Amino acid sequence: MNPDAEISRAVDAALARHGADRDEWTALSALAGAIPDPAAPGVAAETLDRLAAHGWVSRDGDAWALTADGRARRALLTETVVAATGAAAAAARPRPVDRFGGNPHHGLPGAGPRPDADADADAD
Repeated sequence: MNPDAEISRAVDAALARHGADRDEWTALSALAGAIPDPAAPGVAAETLDRLAAHGWVSRDGDAWALTADGRARRALLTETVVAATGAAAAAARPRPVDRFGGNPHHGLPGAGPRPDADADADAD
């Protein structure tokens, strides 16, 4: 399992549940000043046009700005991305017991007998 790919899929799915995609969230974040200028490569004009159609951004001459709805939408999407990223990262992180083949006692000094060894000790 590739943790980065899992996180990316989780973020895309979370945004899609809110009717948005990564490009739209990036553009809203750029206009909010959270990331570099939305005119930078990577924020396509068609993305800004979609956001304008939703009423999340407005254009004044050459400048784009978030509307009140756009600020609220960005806040919701950012919370969604943070939650999805955290959940996916936690799920992708190996649990300590997984490092020992599922046996939490294996290889730990002073941990006592292994569960499978307990049966042997009882047989004596």
